[in-house]
Formats: sequence, structure tokens, C-alpha cells
Amino acid sequence: MQTHMAQAAALAIYGNAFLSGRCGTPENTLAPSTLTFCEYVKFVEVTRRPANRNENPFAQNPADWVCRLKADGVQAIRIAHSPTPGIQSAPEHMLAGFAGGGGAWRLETIKGKTADHWLSRWEIGNQDHPDRKIWRVTYGRVAQDRPVTPTQWPDLDVLKRRLVKNLSEIAAFAKRQKLGHFAAVFKNGLDCLGSRPLPQNLFHQDLISSPCLPHSAAQLLAAIQSAWVFGGMGSWNDLGFDDEAQPVYDRLSAELYELLTAALESATNTSMPRQA
Repeated sequence: MQTHMAQAAALAIYGNAFLSGRCGTPENTLAPSTLTFCEYVKFVEVTRRPANRNENPFAQNPADWVCRLKADGVQAIRIAHSPTPGIQSAPEHMLAGFAGGGGAWRLETIKGKTADHWLSRWEIGNQDHPDRKIWRVTYGRVAQDRPVTPTQWPDLDVLKRRLVKNLSEIAAFAKRQKLGHFAAVFKNGLDCLGSRPLPQNLFHQDLISSPCLPHSAAQLLAAIQSAWVFGGMGSWNDLGFDDEAQPVYDRLSAELYELLTAALESATNTSMPRQA
């Protein structure tokens, strides 16, 4: 899973834990693993005028952000994925590893019947940073007081069954094509969906340990990390076939991408208080 996705999920999951009183301190409102390569993560209000675009400081870090949200009466944080508009040169999953591809992950901070929308911007800073903290991340509040669409609480078991079917098929496909590394990746994702306890070797292990998450949601978040293969050169997206295997590869890959993005959105949003 790409870091910007994991970080958006962490902000929602741990932010909901704080807003609902299930997490005692604001310092615990972000999975530290999602900050590993970030110089900073800050929050701004975006205002647009005919001649320019201004960014006014809102919070200097995630802890300050959730404290201010709580003071403003925010009850919950939700994430939502939407395809990248205007990109038609290739399917969405083929562009996921490139700048501008893979769609947008929006954070919605909900207060009553309205919500504010936040989008992130990731910029490379000092590439020689001694701790490899090269990313400068800014979340901008790009819309305010938008009507809240009712939360559709998903059936995670149905999503898990669909993902089990796809991962089983795509692992078998990879094995037939003698792509042992990818077959093992898909098998690892499959194992996460039936695992109790959950695996202990994930990079974003802290993403699945929040008290806000039901076990099925944590399983899905573990499977996403294990089975995410969408990137640039050398990734699953970089493969091609000359025979009847190509349409099978295309179908299974597009379905896997759709299921993993749906799983990230659905599993993360189970952390929301049910009354929100």
C-alpha cells in the first residue's frame, strides 16, 4: 500500500479513536509508521480568490489537527476514494504508481449534517535528509460545510469473500505464468483474511492495532498491505502477455485494484462512531 493511502487511513482511524474518547492523548492519533519518511505533516485552510490561491495555517501536526477538530465540534473522520478526473490513457490501476494517478483520497471531517473536505499534497524536500525524511506533506481544507452523504456501513464479510476469490484466482494465474514472487504476495494477502492473530511483520503494523477496528477490518487492512502490487517499473503493472493470458491478467488486476481500494475505504470507516 502506498504511504499516502496508509497515512490518510491512519488519520481517520486514530482521529476517530481520539474524537470518540477511545484514545487518551492526541499524540496517539497517527500511526508512527506513516510518518517514517515525512519531514512534516501540516494542515492549512485553502482560500481561492480570482487572482490567487492562499493557504492559511490550521494545525502544525496531526495532534494539533485532531485537537482543533474536537474543539470545533467535529464528531468523526471519514475517508473517500474517487478516480482521478480526466485520465483516460489507461485503466486506473495501471496509473496507480505514478503522480496524478490512482485517484484521490479525501478526508471528510463530519460535524452534524455537514463536512469539511481535506486533500493532501506530497512534495519532495531535502533528498539528503539524514533520516530519509524527504516528504513534506500538507493537508488542505479545500471545501467547507458540504452536505454529508449518509454513511453506508459495508458488510465486511461480503468484501472479504470477494477478495478471497480474486486473490485465489490471481495467485493461481501468477503461478501458471511462473511468477513465483507475485504468487507468494497474493498468497500472503489471502492468508491475512483468515488470520487470527494477525501477522506481525507488516510495515504499517500500527495501522491495524487501533481499538476502533473490528477484527474483520484489521484483516482487510493487513491484506491490502500484503497484496498491494500496483506501482511503476518492475511492479505487477509492468507485466504484459502475448497470448490469451493478457485478458485474464487485465480482468483480475482491475478487479483486485477495485477490491483493495474499496476495502481500504470500508475498513477504515468502521472506526467512525456509529452515531456520526
